[in-house]
Amino acid sequence: MNIVTGSRFYRKLKFQTKKFLRKIYRKGKLNVFGSQPNQINNVYIINLDRQEKRWKDFESEAKSLVLDSNKTLIEVCNRVPAIDGRNIDLDTFISNSIKPNYELTDQYFVDPDPRLLPIIREKTEPIKLTKEEIAVALSHINCWKELIKNEDEFALILEDDVFFESIFTKKLNKIWEELKNEKIDMLYLSYRAVDRGLIKDNFSENVFIPRKGLWWFSGYILSKSGASKLLNELPVQGPIDLWINHKLNKINVFASSTSIIAQRTDLLSDNSYSILPILSQIGIQSDKTHLELENQKGRNPVFIFSKEPKNRLFVGHALSIVGYRVLMNHSLEIENKVKYQMENGAPLLFDVYCGFSILMDNISQLHKLYPEAVFITIDENIKKETIINLKETNLLVINNSNLNLLTIFNFLECTEIDCSLGDLKNIETLNFTYKTKDIKRKVNLEVKKTVDQHDVHPWIIPFQSLTRFGMINSEIEQSIIASNYTSHIIDEFINLNPQKWRLLEDSFPSNLSQFSENNFKLIRPIGFELEIRNEKMGDKEFSSASITSNEKFLYGKFDVVLKANKSPGIVNAFFLHRNDPWQEIDFEFLGNDTTSFLTNVYYNPGVEGTNNNYGVRGTPIKIKLGFDASKDFHKYGIEWDPLEVRWYVDDKLVTSRAIWQPTPIPDLPMNFYINAWPTRSEELAGALNKLDMPQKLVVKSVKISKLSKKRQATHNIAL
Repeated sequence: MNIVTGSRFYRKLKFQTKKFLRKIYRKGKLNVFGSQPNQINNVYIINLDRQEKRWKDFESEAKSLVLDSNKTLIEVCNRVPAIDGRNIDLDTFISNSIKPNYELTDQYFVDPDPRLLPIIREKTEPIKLTKEEIAVALSHINCWKELIKNEDEFALILEDDVFFESIFTKKLNKIWEELKNEKIDMLYLSYRAVDRGLIKDNFSENVFIPRKGLWWFSGYILSKSGASKLLNELPVQGPIDLWINHKLNKINVFASSTSIIAQRTDLLSDNSYSILPILSQIGIQSDKTHLELENQKGRNPVFIFSKEPKNRLFVGHALSIVGYRVLMNHSLEIENKVKYQMENGAPLLFDVYCGFSILMDNISQLHKLYPEAVFITIDENIKKETIINLKETNLLVINNSNLNLLTIFNFLECTEIDCSLGDLKNIETLNFTYKTKDIKRKVNLEVKKTVDQHDVHPWIIPFQSLTRFGMINSEIEQSIIASNYTSHIIDEFINLNPQKWRLLEDSFPSNLSQFSENNFKLIRPIGFELEIRNEKMGDKEFSSASITSNEKFLYGKFDVVLKANKSPGIVNAFFLHRNDPWQEIDFEFLGNDTTSFLTNVYYNPGVEGTNNNYGVRGTPIKIKLGFDASKDFHKYGIEWDPLEVRWYVDDKLVTSRAIWQPTPIPDLPMNFYINAWPTRSEELAGALNKLDMPQKLVVKSVKISKLSKKRQATHNIAL
């Protein structure tokens, strides 16, 4: 994996500085290229047809290196058209050269993080390669075949985003001299060692022999014999740099003592990594998964103007999926806040401001305050005097009839998303009418709240930042007036209705138990029990129970009458949840403290099937109840609409979250769940004691109400 970190501005600055310093320190000529025996005969560069600028940039890079024949490196370079991942259909893809799936054990072999072991033992589903990973592997395979066809003794294989370090010439000459009596199949010139588990043998001053533990595959020397050996080892299973680690024992491989070819930090990557969402969900790299998304993002900040709400929703949602932090204009209050911040030149909290027509007359001023800003208008009439000093590269004018994402992505220089325009264009929102004169309900400010550590990705803003930017008033918290709901399901579980409910028989990584329908029990006169037992089931040490609705709900009110379980290590919860993309709203009781409950919201943008499943901690907040939930039955509720999520205890509103507090509001249909299970995390719910089992969560009733489509509401002033 090659994940570029940091903001795009910082990456560009860092690259330009590095490039300048290279001019000062680079000396000498390369003596390893030529047609004589034991010389490198050719250079093969993988480059997409649609990346013409990348090729021109590489030509410039290669011309900076001089050979001892006084030629430049570009004169021995051959462009190899890269396979384009956009043209790969994962549903129909078949190749004798690539297996589309790999196992988590393959990842562990290369990078043995001990936190992977519990997940590996649970025999998780195979990991599916992304289209980009397949395309990269096929492109390298084509280079190997080209090398053999041209009968090269040795060839240097590069991806087009490489940067030759200042020591490249001097170091490569020395390496080649040290290896002149060795049989070389492959030589790593570009790599990143894993954080743990690198296994290598020292060879010489400038060379070592890697056994496993090297990421990247963007710059290496391959011999004809090495290419033949690798082709005989096909199919590739996993990302190409992972698979190579599994084959190092089959070839004579060496590596430069330090990486002498870097990957440019100023360029956007087309790559997508199959492992990142999985590592994120099990708590590994949970604070780093946003880096892939940061890498997909293009220019920003972006201001989008359109009279048509559906156009704003379409473009805003698409940019959010790519990794932009998007603020949609959904009320006069938020519009005035944004205007005030920009009039005062405040740093921007969001990447995209969508639908703030109040700013249209101030485009020139915005451009002065934020020189990197770009503006997109869709069927809007802009006064010429407002854009008189604006460069063409900073303004995109689109007619509604010509609205498409490709134009916008190209303008912003960002990676395209993998979802159909039709799906995005079918996104709908309910018709809201704001009645700002109506009285708002006050949230109980006497309730004690503890904000726990949250995930880090583009769709979460730290609470501290929200307060500092005036997006949350920490002293006066108010909620919008109750929505209009229509009763849909009222169930006291005298019987289990299979048309409404189903019992789960699965598990998930942080759960120490396997769900079983045998752990669900109806009780008299009404209700049911979910039992956690000290019994081995499948690969799990314990058994437990979970019930879910057959129906998915988009907004609504969800009330449960229950008595929580008080036993350390146990989580009792009711919640709404979905995957692809992962969205979730939680009401949880933790067994080590049933005088509180935990609220949580997970948000990933997308449409049905979008593979955004980032997060592990979510955005948890612990709320004091004022009583022990394990002593008696109480009514608890979640109320969810497009503007806000609210949590109730005995019909009293105790806390709420509006849009971007600190996430967007989940906006896709979700199933409703109730479960009880032993957690792997002692930090979350305390240490589990086997001797305390069995334990039970008791539920009396469930009521689900749907949100009326013609809902009228005031808007939360705390945005």
